[in-house]
Amino acid sequence: MRLGSIIYTDEWAAYRNIGENQNYEHKTICHKYKFIDYETGVHTQHVESYNNTIKNTFQPMQRL
Repeated sequence: MRLGSIIYTDEWAAYRNIGENQNYEHKTICHKYKFIDYETGVHTQHVESYNNTIKNTFQPMQRL
């Protein structure tokens, strides 16, 4: 990842330490309580859209 990247995730436990690296910004959203965080501007669409992009990019490679 490029230094200074912004990482969007849900609050799954495995993602908790991402923000400890000072070279990246980590923004989260808790699907259980809300769909948009008005303070940070993060919403589930960011997370879901990016996840689908990654999945669609790498899924064809698994078939090789």
